[in-house]
Amino acid sequence: MNNKGQVLILFLILMPIILLLIGSCVELGSLYLNKLHFEKVTKSIIINDIEEKEKNDIINIYTSNDIKVESLDINYGDEINIKASAKVKSILGKLINKDYYVIKVDITSTK
Repeated sequence: MNNKGQVLILFLILMPIILLLIGSCVELGSLYLNKLHFEKVTKSIIINDIEEKEKNDIINIYTSNDIKVESLDINYGDEINIKASAKVKSILGKLINKDYYVIKVDITSTK
């Protein structure tokens, strides 16, 4: 019985699965880091006297931090609440026909 080449065939069968797992880890890691950055910028906006800023000023803060804001809702009262969503470009999106992801942030803080 000739067993030459079995490992090569097994490697060729498993290689696309390994590449798919690595690609999805890179994609999800990038998405997670973008969400953390989005939350960090939103928290810093709340901390730095948000009441003095208009909506366009806040959008400019997001833009200066490389965040493309899709929607922004600010509620004042006893608590300050910011609800925002942004588009994040996909790294490997052409494989799954997805050019971007939408991430959402909802952060509430007391005055």
